[in-house]
Amino acid sequence: MRFREYAEEDLRSGRYDSAAFFAQQAAEFLLKGVLIKLTGSRPLTHAVSELLAYLALGRPVPEGVMRCAEALETHYIQARCPDARLSEAGCGRRRRR
Repeated sequence: MRFREYAEEDLRSGRYDSAAFFAQQAAEFLLKGVLIKLTGSRPLTHAVSELLAYLALGRPVPEGVMRCAEALETHYIQARCPDARLSEAGCGRRRRR
């Protein structure tokens, strides 16, 4: 809950980089919590899109939801690594397609 509240406050205050960071953290922890509750474990990833795919259990994730998750990841990466280009998945890694 705390990270979501931080994200909302930062968004209202125009602190978009930290809002993206905290929004991603909130989504990641929520999805990992659901996965732990359902399966007893969680994958070792920070990618919200990957966590959604695990949670979907082989079913397709709705396109709009996946697009939002990938957009959040892009903004999260930019908040953490300001010199990262949008074509990178993280500091020094190439983005998967």
